[in-house]
Amino acid sequence: MKLKALIWNRYRSFKERQKVELAPLTVIIGKNGSGKSVISRLPLILASGVSNASQSPIDLMAGGVEHAAQYQDLVNMRGALPFTLGCEVAGKYGSFEFETTLRHISETKSLVVEKFELRENGVDQVKIEITDVEQLAEASPRYSYWTVANQEEARAIQFSGLLPRVASMVDGDREAFSKAAQYFREALEGASYLGPFRAEPDVSTKAPGQDIRNLGPRGERATEFLADDKLRHGGAVGKDVGAWFAGVLGQSVSVDTNGIRPQIAVTDQTTGLQVGLADTGAGLSQALPIVLQNFAARAQRLPAPLLIVEQPELHLHPGAHGDLSDLVLETAIGGSNHGGIPCMIETHSEQFIMRIRRRIAERVAPDKVVLWSLNHKETAEQPAPETLRIIPFDQKGDPGAWPVGVFEEAFGDLAKMREAARSQAK
Repeated sequence: MKLKALIWNRYRSFKERQKVELAPLTVIIGKNGSGKSVISRLPLILASGVSNASQSPIDLMAGGVEHAAQYQDLVNMRGALPFTLGCEVAGKYGSFEFETTLRHISETKSLVVEKFELRENGVDQVKIEITDVEQLAEASPRYSYWTVANQEEARAIQFSGLLPRVASMVDGDREAFSKAAQYFREALEGASYLGPFRAEPDVSTKAPGQDIRNLGPRGERATEFLADDKLRHGGAVGKDVGAWFAGVLGQSVSVDTNGIRPQIAVTDQTTGLQVGLADTGAGLSQALPIVLQNFAARAQRLPAPLLIVEQPELHLHPGAHGDLSDLVLETAIGGSNHGGIPCMIETHSEQFIMRIRRRIAERVAPDKVVLWSLNHKETAEQPAPETLRIIPFDQKGDPGAWPVGVFEEAFGDLAKMREAARSQAK
């Protein structure tokens, strides 16, 4: 099962309900402060909420990322109204969708589930809703309970994260709900996230652990992962990573495991000169976890159902943005040796998106890519920007209704330069 859509209402800076479809490659654009990171990190929160190990409805440190300082920060305008989170997953067993409505209790600074809904192929299967607002303060709140097979006026339901505990449901509903809950876990748990500031490389790292399954939210385990790959798994992932850097940047990357602590070595393909990763430019070290994430996921050494990267272009020369775009696109749509892993990218790079448009014009089906635009206007006359909208691509790679002002800064400066030149010529 794969993540098909994200659902939220009154969440953070978003006042209205949103159900936004994902594609194999989902790209998010928007100005600073528009909510891009809020959305790109939402799968991490959902993953924590569907986990069997969930204690509270939401983990504010899900995925090793601090999502908010307090629960109330998650509510739009920090208001008293409830907010909703959910998602849709789809695969060979059909589509399944849940929405969980939460209310912040200011007295205890906690979250309580107010309502839960589950749908299968668009048809309601489960509805659980608090019987009375006073129940929100109870240790075991009572809910009205409805499923396709059973209905009760009031029943004490316990929740594990965002989902009801199977044990507190009616006997005849438990098996079906357990399967649905597992589908959500398959699509969300283990999502690989890399934030906008990847870790600065150490001169060396500790002796690598065995069978490493994540890179860390800042890519801080990249060196350790490559060392483990070389020592215990044949080094195929490391070879792919090194070849990519050699082809794109002219500098191959490898890991030296001869000493007690493994070290990353960078070799110039022209001169043969070898230096440590810390002695190269910041762009290479920032790109390394992203390149590794993609090749490790393709090889199933990183068993992630979703790859998320914020600002993959950080510190990287614009000429390499397109190559990075190709790398992610191939991971998302699949290739000869892998079936495709959904990717979500938040970017400010025009080159990254232009390469996607080119590949759509050349060979990639337009429905393999979706572009989310946050806080942009469709026309200059529009009174206020839209919170979020989808920009589709046609078969030529051309976007529908491109937002006003997006990647137009260079054209604006050019117009001003020509205007200044004309003024000086008079």
